[in-house]
Amino acid sequence: INDASAIQARAAAVAALTDITGRVDGETSLGGVVELGGRTLCPGLYTSTIAMQIISGDLILDAGGKRDALFIFRMPTTLSTSADRHVILAGGANANNIFWSTGTAATFAA
Repeated sequence: INDASAIQARAAAVAALTDITGRVDGETSLGGVVELGGRTLCPGLYTSTIAMQIISGDLILDAGGKRDALFIFRMPTTLSTSADRHVILAGGANANNIFWSTGTAATFAA
């Protein structure tokens, strides 16, 4: 890729991925295959030893009034969602501060 904008975007994506995968402070390990649906989560680093899914309900991310709050979800395999499920931002949560790191794939049902 020789386009300057594409090169800059790739560098930013690599830097973000390196940051996400290297974080350990404040980690909340949720276990194996984790169902996020039906939960309300505060800012933090959430990890799974296998996969994460949003199937049984909507996921609410509540920043608690902190506009710079980060939500990081890290799993070694897949992220899956079912149709009609949503990630709802509350308490000033900002979509630009939510990061999903999957080891293999993300599947979003329509």
